[in-house]
Amino acid sequence: MDPSVAVSGDTHRFVLRDGVRYSHILDVRTGWPVPGVPRSVTVAAGSCVEAGILATFAMLQGGAPEAFLVEQGVHHWCLC
Repeated sequence: MDPSVAVSGDTHRFVLRDGVRYSHILDVRTGWPVPGVPRSVTVAAGSCVEAGILATFAMLQGGAPEAFLVEQGVHHWCLC
């Protein structure tokens, strides 16, 4: 496996309705966008698949992506 970097975010994919910005990343439990997501999460991991999965999972954490990524032991950058 080659070290890889992946980014997940809502910089370009979002809906603005009545002044509220909704991310395209949905909480499967509610069917609604995850509240408080950062603008982007970048993850460096052992493979592209791992980095991509962790970046998206971090977005699902809402306002607490860094604690999740620290727990995973990967290099990461969050733009809130």
